[in-house]
Amino acid sequence: MKKIAQDFVKGLAKIGGETGREMINEAGKIGGSVISGEELLGLAAPPSESELAKIKLDDDRKKQEEMAELRAKMKQGRDVEKEMEEVRVKREQSQQQEKQEEARRAEENRRWQAANQEMAEDSSNPHKAKKKRGSAFL
Repeated sequence: MKKIAQDFVKGLAKIGGETGREMINEAGKIGGSVISGEELLGLAAPPSESELAKIKLDDDRKKQEEMAELRAKMKQGRDVEKEMEEVRVKREQSQQQEKQEEARRAEENRRWQAANQEMAEDSSNPHKAKKKRGSAFL
């Protein structure tokens, strides 16, 4: 019994140690991702001239790419009538599909009602079946 208690305590100590190490690792990750007040307020050291030049070149390159892309789109233009026709065709197709689906549901409903009617007419009670046949067969 004493051995079981000792092993239990050792197991708890081992789990506690592992948990502590994991907490330290996670705290380190959190600490690394925290933004300092200087960074938040922009009080950190300003970038050097070479960094500023590089940032400016990147921004200029991006602007030029965007402008070229916009110019290419403007040259192509939009065929509004074609787009309207596509929308019209899509709408007609969806309406046609809705009508077909509605007709299919109505037919399915009719079949179901007919089957229920037929089952209601067929009785498993032999006395009712005799009565239904008429008095000629009594």
